[in-house]
Amino acid sequence: MVGIGLGMVMPTLILMVQNSVPFHELGSATSSSNYFRQIGGSLGASLVGTLLASQLADKIPQYVPAAALNALAQSGHPLDTNSLTPTLVHDALPAVIGNGIVKAYNDVLPPIFLYLVPIIGVAFVLSFFLKQIPLRTASPAAGQPAGGSTRRRGRPAGRRRTGRCRGRWGAAERAAQRPAAGRTATGGRGGRE
Repeated sequence: MVGIGLGMVMPTLILMVQNSVPFHELGSATSSSNYFRQIGGSLGASLVGTLLASQLADKIPQYVPAAALNALAQSGHPLDTNSLTPTLVHDALPAVIGNGIVKAYNDVLPPIFLYLVPIIGVAFVLSFFLKQIPLRTASPAAGQPAGGSTRRRGRPAGRRRTGRCRGRWGAAERAAQRPAAGRTATGGRGGRE
């Protein structure tokens, strides 16, 4: 179920991130999204792991007799809640200890998931405040960002600033915008020498 849920949500989140940035920033946006998802997952796993370990250490003595825990400790193998595995619980430990550990896990896990419900609720409410951006319908032309604009610092698309005029369009730019009527291949006017 977790795989189905993540499989339906993660591609949508990546698509939202990629669609909300200019084409030339696509790689940075995708890698930043993955980075912060990994950091969030690491912090979440450490938080849940800490809650699980602390509550499990409190619950095990309620379900496992103290005499069984003392006998295990005297045999040179004290019970360490950080190194419990299913194989250890079912095969290596005596049945009275293994069954007590399973009951302790059954008591500890459901409340941990309930502790996370408010975080999920806040994330759900915040999702309604995401800005709706229409999906791109075409990829950019060669050398041009998506949307057909090459705007930088407020300049209209297709124009470049020269060193001769700061902030204004120079003669070369104005000449390039005029129709080429009567011009020869060399750039001069036809009929003039």
